[in-house]
Amino acid sequence: MTDNQYLLPLTDNCEEGCALCRYVGCCNPFDRTPTDVLRALERARSAGFKSILVPFHFFKSKVSDFLLQECSTRQLNVRVRVNPAHRALDLAEISRKRMFGLTFEWMIDTRDHHDSNVDPDWMGKVHARDQLTFVVFKNSRVKEWLSRLPAALLERVRFYFPMPLPEDASVLKPAEIYRLGKELQKQFLGLCFLPPIGYEIFEPRTPPDFCYEPNIEPVIQQTLENSEPRISVIIPTYNNRDYLLVTLDHLAIQSLPATEYEVIVVDDGSSDGTTSAIEEWLNGLPMKLNFKYVCFKRTAPRKMGDNLYRAGIARNLGAKKSRGTYLAFLDSDIVTPPHYLEDLILRHENADVIQCLRLNLKEAVSHRRTRYEHLDPYRHTVPFEGDYWNTFYSTFDWSELPYFWKYTCTYGLSLSREIFERVGRIRRTFVFYGFEDTDLGYRLANLGYRFQISDTVTYHLHHSTARSEFGNSSAIRHNLLKNTATIFYVNQLAPEIVEHFHGFFDIFLPIEPDASRKEVRL
Repeated sequence: MTDNQYLLPLTDNCEEGCALCRYVGCCNPFDRTPTDVLRALERARSAGFKSILVPFHFFKSKVSDFLLQECSTRQLNVRVRVNPAHRALDLAEISRKRMFGLTFEWMIDTRDHHDSNVDPDWMGKVHARDQLTFVVFKNSRVKEWLSRLPAALLERVRFYFPMPLPEDASVLKPAEIYRLGKELQKQFLGLCFLPPIGYEIFEPRTPPDFCYEPNIEPVIQQTLENSEPRISVIIPTYNNRDYLLVTLDHLAIQSLPATEYEVIVVDDGSSDGTTSAIEEWLNGLPMKLNFKYVCFKRTAPRKMGDNLYRAGIARNLGAKKSRGTYLAFLDSDIVTPPHYLEDLILRHENADVIQCLRLNLKEAVSHRRTRYEHLDPYRHTVPFEGDYWNTFYSTFDWSELPYFWKYTCTYGLSLSREIFERVGRIRRTFVFYGFEDTDLGYRLANLGYRFQISDTVTYHLHHSTARSEFGNSSAIRHNLLKNTATIFYVNQLAPEIVEHFHGFFDIFLPIEPDASRKEVRL
């Protein structure tokens, strides 16, 4: 995995006095007991993490020795955050801890004066396996800190920009980060303007009990004898019972033998009777199916468009419970043809990332009895708004489109389990609607994987206003995407993200020419 460090804060009171905890996620809502530590390590293990990242207060924690022992038992690496400006920083203790296999993230609050309370020998203690991270705010002395670094360390610096919140004027906005990056790279030769390695930027806009890494066993499970699924269909759902059943109806009649695929539904806290409907549906099937239903409950109700969006986390959870070589992510309102899964497996012989063609159905033909074979793409669908999807579906070679990764969408996306884990899965901090799949596509593209558009037609059941995260309003959608575009950018710090999506960042740049406008031909 790329994002392979599991952040494990241990207490609600750091007492280090560095003023960074609330920005970088170092505080836990409560003091962890040994039992709490074991639960957290099990969540990390189930998700494939290889390392545990512990905050500044680790050396003072009552459970530090216990955590080290349990991590050793589980063959988990431990990385400790330290700050050169801490008055209590003990360089000799850091050297001793290295004997136990610990590595360190030297996380520097660049608001501090470099010469104030900083041991001048700290730079000599930064080892090759350590990380060097600058946390930058509006009033930071980042240039002062950078100017003191030798060239070997300057090349290793990573930049942590806390999430910009309206009530905190000290945090930089994306447009300001973008300009600062350009300025620093001109001034400091050899500097790479890149985010931290191995973890996600902390998201402060979620409740303290928000679960980023659930490990929940299925409440309904049906397994065929002697089955080895080649492909796992993963469907997150939220209060979409009737449409979900239509999607499942079509997955139950695939041409691929039933022993060669499985269907996994992750219920993201529905309150519309989805569980009982699933039980009734399974009991009424004329044939058996490899099937799992995972109930990802909520501690508090949510409303569309809020900061409790968990579709990406639900997809990750489904992937944990899957067995297939390939993972086929599908929305709970997509109607597929009988050859859908068989076609995907064949296409994966020549492609790493596959996305199907999706047409939007009219409301009149979107209901519980909708059947693929009765649908006509010309009479029963509505045209796309704008040229975005027309451009995508009209191209022969996906990778030839400008910013081709931006079209990645999990309504019908498949890739191998190996690639999904290698790229770091879906980023968990997209807790508002949008961009989590774009971010996944960006990382896949940067690793050089082969993208392919499938000409297999699927249908999207009519999206009612009540079911829409943005109430089918383009203005509300734009504001939601401003939140998630920021999450996308601060985790990547790639200038092309701001340059292409500048409208979401309140920065106005010349717009580059896009692909020519074409009609979709079926």
